[in-house]
Amino acid sequence: MEAPQANDATSFHVGVVGLGYVGTVTAACLSSVGHVVYGFEQDPSKIAKLKAGISPFYEPGLDALLGAEVKANRLTILRDIDPLIAELDIVLICVGTPTGPDGAHDCGQLERVCEDLASALRRSPRQKPLTIAIRSTVVPGTSQDLRTRFFKDIPGIDFAYVPEFLREGTAIKDFFDPGLVVVGADDDASARVALAVYAGIDAPKRLMTVRAAEMVKGVCNAFHALKTAFANETGSLAAACGIDPEELMSVICQDTRLNISTAYLKPGFAFGGSCLPKDIRALNHLARANRLALPLYTSILPSNAEHLHRAAERVIAAGFQRAGLIGLSFKSHTDDMRESSSLQLAAILKAASVEVRAFDPDIRAEMLHGANLRAMEEVFVAGRTALVPKLEDLLGWADSLVVTKPASPDTIARIRSSGLAIVDVTRIAAQAEGVPEP
Repeated sequence: MEAPQANDATSFHVGVVGLGYVGTVTAACLSSVGHVVYGFEQDPSKIAKLKAGISPFYEPGLDALLGAEVKANRLTILRDIDPLIAELDIVLICVGTPTGPDGAHDCGQLERVCEDLASALRRSPRQKPLTIAIRSTVVPGTSQDLRTRFFKDIPGIDFAYVPEFLREGTAIKDFFDPGLVVVGADDDASARVALAVYAGIDAPKRLMTVRAAEMVKGVCNAFHALKTAFANETGSLAAACGIDPEELMSVICQDTRLNISTAYLKPGFAFGGSCLPKDIRALNHLARANRLALPLYTSILPSNAEHLHRAAERVIAAGFQRAGLIGLSFKSHTDDMRESSSLQLAAILKAASVEVRAFDPDIRAEMLHGANLRAMEEVFVAGRTALVPKLEDLLGWADSLVVTKPASPDTIARIRSSGLAIVDVTRIAAQAEGVPEP
């Protein structure tokens, strides 16, 4: 594969510490887009191979790219960083963070690198700032902890976090043609350098806080694992019912408006309604009837219930006595209250001795009948009287407002200017962008 050439990207002196899978690919690719790259590695056998232009592991196209960069002296392989620390503009740390005995990342290698790097910096006659960017997979707060522990007394050090999304077998393509380049930085200097290093990569760049960027990689992998597990459990259930799993999932994937899309992927309140809970229960019953254990499917409703209880706990723990719910139906633009999470929230609050009333612009109390009226009366003894006709009636009564579903801009403005405590479980701040609902 022919690597893209840098045109107007600024050339930096880049140090890559740890020449394992991520480090070697990163070093070779950054070198090929015009940076002066130094790769640092402690393993003598790896160093020997890398200096000969040979990758210590198999990755399609990497030997050719690595060999060309080393031969052209654009990529230099070294053991010690001390002699060059004063020349570097940025150091990318790419050491492993394997699973520890307790399930957490083992950051031992990362800590040792930071300790060695800090010692080298103290000995260095360096006169220009240095950006330290971690690429190792870590949890939020790790970069700040390392910065405080090892670099607090060293001036001119900026910190960034640049997660990697390299898949084994397609790593070079993923580097040069990523869906997104993420840079975590909490100050302008580190953001400028880290983004400029990737200027030669033609892809959208997303600047985030360091803590948010640290969480991105793990969440991406969790989502990939979730999709794989969902496809496998669905396929198993389909096969048990005499259905072709490939045919079924191909139809699921064909819908790019709701299924394979950004719909439902924005944090908000718990789901409810007449369809989602009912169908999940039916599929779980079908699995049991076929003697199938589907842990992912069986976890969906308990997960939703936990999210609902977390919202209730925010109100209860704050000590509010009169909670005004903004929204009572299961989603906007309907008066359907069957299995409404808002009604379930009201029931939990009432059981904790919190008085509850609600305002919902989509519900007219006098029109309630059948299942909707029964759902209301199961929670509110007073039935229709718990649903106030005007927002002002709620604002004049409540000591807190609990926003359980998206509201109009006018309603949001009145809520915010009410002076009442607001428990926003549906993220009204994000509603301008449109939060999809079940």
